[in-house]
Amino acid sequence: MSDLKDKTWLELCEAASREEDPERLLELVTALNDLLEQLEFEEKAKQCAYAIAWGAHGFTSSSAAIAPQKPDRVGLPL
Repeated sequence: MSDLKDKTWLELCEAASREEDPERLLELVTALNDLLEQLEFEEKAKQCAYAIAWGAHGFTSSSAAIAPQKPDRVGLPL
């Protein structure tokens, strides 16, 4: 099973599609499931980190698309 940890999800899918031994197929599918769960976890963590970073700077999804705000001092160019 340790040799499966270095494989990509595509390599695991290809290997599973060719596997005839039920026990080995179960190992491949289990490794694939573990890998996809890890990738999903990492993606959610990344999205959460982005949301926290944007929130810390006062940005929201709606304010990010709005034109630049007026400067604090009157008379300064945008």
